[in-house]
Amino acid sequence: MTQITYVSVEFKYSDLLERILYIHGLDSSPNPERIQILESMGHSVEALHLDYRNEPNSYGILKAFALESEISFLVGSSLGGMIGYWLGRELGMGSVLFNPAIWIPRQQAGIPLEISGHAPNRTVIIGAEDEVVDPQLSWEHFRNDQSAPLQQVVLWQGLGHQIDVDTFESAVWQCRHLRPVADSHLS
Repeated sequence: MTQITYVSVEFKYSDLLERILYIHGLDSSPNPERIQILESMGHSVEALHLDYRNEPNSYGILKAFALESEISFLVGSSLGGMIGYWLGRELGMGSVLFNPAIWIPRQQAGIPLEISGHAPNRTVIIGAEDEVVDPQLSWEHFRNDQSAPLQQVVLWQGLGHQIDVDTFESAVWQCRHLRPVADSHLS
């Protein structure tokens, strides 16, 4: 049985997040099943397929798209989670981030160094068994991050870097309904 550890402050999503930008990871593409899950929850979902290795302005492209498309919420995975983290801060958007590669230098992804804004809310899912993005470093970063007044960090025991569709669906649905619980720590 999967064991989940939660760290949270008071956190609640609105009943409907109308326009989501789904941001895929490095060497990946938008996952139609994940998009369908978000749409089945009543959301409108947009996703761009970007070749991050050959597009140094991926962040700028996603930012412009988010603004032009009136995106109100972000969902990202791995490198897409890291980009979603910074977009959320710069544009003031909430997010759900799966194993965000927060330790990649921002300039490698074309992310400006001067971003200092705040996201209104954020849920971060960290796979405790992630073999690509160090879960201990991610845990420490997000436990100490004050850039989202309503932030929830979930350490998902048994979860590696790849998020299967069933886990994605379970995590997204749980994110909508989590309530505050006592602070915990990575064990």
